[in-house]
Amino acid sequence: MLAPRPPGPARMFALDMLRGLAMLLVLFTHLPGGRGSIAPVRLLNAIG
Repeated sequence: MLAPRPPGPARMFALDMLRGLAMLLVLFTHLPGGRGSIAPVRLLNAIG
């Protein structure tokens, strides 16, 4: 029988979503076509 897992830190849904968005943006910049070929990346480049 397995021992119960000790309680870990609570997950924050909003922070998980932000991490996911950041990972997607990084993946989009590595697609063929280079940096800025995807609309969200162009928008972020225009802002910053």
